Amino acid sequence: MYNGVLWETTHQGKMKGIPSIGTCCATNPICMQRQKDKNSVCAKCYAERYVKMRSTLKQHLTENANILSTRLLEKRELPYINQMIYRFESFGDLHNEIHLKNFIKIAEHNPNTRFALWTKNIWILDNVFIKEMVSKPNNLIVVASSPLLNKALTITRPYIDHTFTVFDGKYIKEHNIQINCTSKSCLLCRKCYEKNGSFDIYEQLK
Repeated sequence: MYNGVLWETTHQGKMKGIPSIGTCCATNPICMQRQKDKNSVCAKCYAERYVKMRSTLKQHLTENANILSTRLLEKRELPYINQMIYRFESFGDLHNEIHLKNFIKIAEHNPNTRFALWTKNIWILDNVFIKEMVSKPNNLIVVASSPLLNKALTITRPYIDHTFTVFDGKYIKEHNIQINCTSKSCLLCRKCYEKNGSFDIYEQLK
């Protein structure tokens, strides 16, 4: 459904009960380039396969990208969100700095909601939070996601709350990786949506 000028997605599966606003990996040039790299987790992207099977969803997410990445939203265009926790980018990733600034505006507009943003595009975060010195809202969780399968991020920034890495079953067994994302219910788990607890989140490849 539309919320403000943006399409809001409701989910089944692990994200049931947590709505999201985001964009489409199948039309994001950065995501599309990563999908060509066999070592990239994006080469095994479930979201890319999912949106290609659902043309209406793909259209809505592409429209979101066109809005979020090209101009700053006016106050009257911002969504009103009545949820305890909410996700940015469940199917795609940041396009540019404008895109991130719009997510910041949405978080500031809804101070009683805890937002979590997953992104592999760390340079966009650096440009906004470090170079431009934009303040990160207290209700925004930033999850830095590893672009590579089986390669954990070793990154620290003041604005990063968690890292997120995907491992395949063989690597997990050979290296005794302790998986702490069960992929069952994000609403019940909430590890990624809290500022305390595990900094590094590890998930097994589906």
